Amino acid sequence: MLIVAIPKSASSSLVASLQLVTGYARSNAEIRRQFLTSAPSPTEYFQLKRFHSEVAELSDDAVAALVRPQQIAKLHVVPTDNNLARLREIPKIVLLRPAEEVVAAYWRGMETATWTTSVKEIARCKSLEQWMQTAKDIGLTAELEAFNQHWKASPGNSLVVSYHQLTTNSDATIASVLKYFNLDAGNVPELARVNYSRDGGAGTLVHKRLYFSLKRFWARVAGT
Repeated sequence: MLIVAIPKSASSSLVASLQLVTGYARSNAEIRRQFLTSAPSPTEYFQLKRFHSEVAELSDDAVAALVRPQQIAKLHVVPTDNNLARLREIPKIVLLRPAEEVVAAYWRGMETATWTTSVKEIARCKSLEQWMQTAKDIGLTAELEAFNQHWKASPGNSLVVSYHQLTTNSDATIASVLKYFNLDAGNVPELARVNYSRDGGAGTLVHKRLYFSLKRFWARVAGT
């Protein structure tokens, strides 16, 4: 089961919910480590690569790993010509969210310690408004817009789902995902809250928030 997701789109929450139904293992970390971190990086997504090490050009071996049975692979696969071509015929969920909402969610993640990064530009910002402008200035917002546009234009064999659909009509959306993969949709769980910043991170493990808080602190020290 492959999920291609723009960052900050509740994709981890979707995966957690699907795991409850299917019992499938999540294979993101293994695939990132083996195939993506050291793979060629697309220059048109330079800023996204700084935020997410998995941003890469897919190889035949990477694609084979993505489609192994009884697993859930959720990755931020950028829509380069190479990646679109390699995944065109592969059944997948494409989960999208407006670019500026993603940029704002990065900030909330930092503030609530549900997510963090060492990228100095966000660490230097003192407010959401400053970060929103900075994201435009460095080209991150444009890259996120391109992520949405190119996946919408060339989804191939995909079920395209929006963040809004997933979070406002989660039962029906999760059921449609299960049906798309020909799985039983008779017992649909609630959408899990994984690294969820809107509730202040209440659902995030304490030790994880502590780690993110420390990483955020040092990022801001380095960014000053």
